[in-house]
Amino acid sequence: MNSTLLNPILLFLKRPSTILTAHLLLRAYQLEESIFHSDESATMIFVRTIVLIIYCLFSYLAWRENKVFLWIMTLILFFSGIVGLIMGAFIVSNSQYILKLFLIIISSYFVFGGAILIPVKKKRKSVGEKISTRA
Repeated sequence: MNSTLLNPILLFLKRPSTILTAHLLLRAYQLEESIFHSDESATMIFVRTIVLIIYCLFSYLAWRENKVFLWIMTLILFFSGIVGLIMGAFIVSNSQYILKLFLIIISSYFVFGGAILIPVKKKRKSVGEKISTRA
């Protein structure tokens, strides 16, 4: 595969907004499945709805680079990614190889995404250093 085509795709996948949106879309899909295609109780559907709303709020605040919520979303992504990897590797049967592969790929992306979201300290300018106003 041509590296000039691969670079923009990788840059897109590494953006924090892409990672957070992918996680929210997966949670929204789980909510839709629980509402329309399962026998879950109304209480469980309500809990999933509240969790999705909370994840939306946390993701928005992490996207705005609030350090506390960056750490919270990092931990959520790590946890859901590791649980997904364990389920994909050990719990899903080998006869369901497409589900197994999909779960491992998505879970690996969330673990990778959690590593990208880890807040890093930005280097501050020293007191006497001039700040450039050019873009």
